[in-house]
Amino acid sequence: MNLISFQAARDRWVDRGAWRMVPWWVLSSKSTVRLALLRVLSVGHHEQLDMAPLLQHLADDFHGRPRRTLLRLARRVEQGAPLISALEQTSGVLSDEDLLTIRFATQTGTLPDALAALQQRHSSAEMDTKARIRQSVSYAITLAMICLAVTAFLMIFIAPTYTELFGIFGLGLPPAFEALINLCNGFVGLLPSLAGLLLLVIVLCWLFQPVQWLRRGVWSSLFRPAAQLRTAHVLRMLSLAMHRGRPLSGSVSTLARYHFDRGVRLKLLEARNYVEQGTDPWSSLAETGLLTPEETQSLQRASSPQLRTWIMDKLAEWREERVRQRGNWLSTLIHPVLVLVFGGIVLWVSLAFFSILTLMINALA
Repeated sequence: MNLISFQAARDRWVDRGAWRMVPWWVLSSKSTVRLALLRVLSVGHHEQLDMAPLLQHLADDFHGRPRRTLLRLARRVEQGAPLISALEQTSGVLSDEDLLTIRFATQTGTLPDALAALQQRHSSAEMDTKARIRQSVSYAITLAMICLAVTAFLMIFIAPTYTELFGIFGLGLPPAFEALINLCNGFVGLLPSLAGLLLLVIVLCWLFQPVQWLRRGVWSSLFRPAAQLRTAHVLRMLSLAMHRGRPLSGSVSTLARYHFDRGVRLKLLEARNYVEQGTDPWSSLAETGLLTPEETQSLQRASSPQLRTWIMDKLAEWREERVRQRGNWLSTLIHPVLVLVFGGIVLWVSLAFFSILTLMINALA
């Protein structure tokens, strides 16, 4: 009887969705959630399954914001929205690059290959580089919070006692300690203004989404690595369509219609106009800066479509590798810089308190 009751309780626990592959105390990264979603989409498309139940069960494997996002996506699909439209309407479920790839593949009939390529990309070294940079940022935030907490404790509970003692003995404070007190007092005076400014920034970000505007509007114009990554992404999608025998001119026109980046979209529109005027597609891409003259010559001289596809994949891989190397170098440089910066702060606080202790001992002696 007890065993039956235990099994019934376990079944109720599982039916409520309390059992998950990801424990509640583990935070799921965006890359993990997106890779899982892409795998489910690939299986559902290959087996011609109803996507809404699959997405609901996938949501049960996560918790917090990823679960809510996946449930919104499942509801939109269940209500009859096309899959790509539901993905585009669900903010944050996939990146802009992933959504563009799926939209382009849907238009060109290359969705299975596109989903497989996206899964490989999310498992590649590019994601490892992004994870390392995020880890460095988290490391900096953690160090800043620790330094702020320790310094606040010293300045609130220890520094006033020393200041009072020096006033009683008629001694002047050491320059390092006095500078530290002045800096902390100035920071405390700015706290209300900083809090108001932070609240204003949060409200503006929530209303206008400036990060999304920067990413889609001027990011590739301001940062060359972003432009190289997006050009590499364009080359990969064109290669994917050519591998399935799709004409290059039609693929360029489709990308020009749906690309999320304003700068890249304008270049693709310009290339499409050149093609409509009778210019060779490869020369059109070179005229707009999406390809270099050397790359264009290599593609024009390719003896077969297979070789041309291979060259495009290698060109995209070369551009991505250059950006990846810079990202690895940056993530490697961040750690020693952070150690030096926070080490300098610790050294200053230590010297300030050591100097006041030394001066007090000499005065008492």
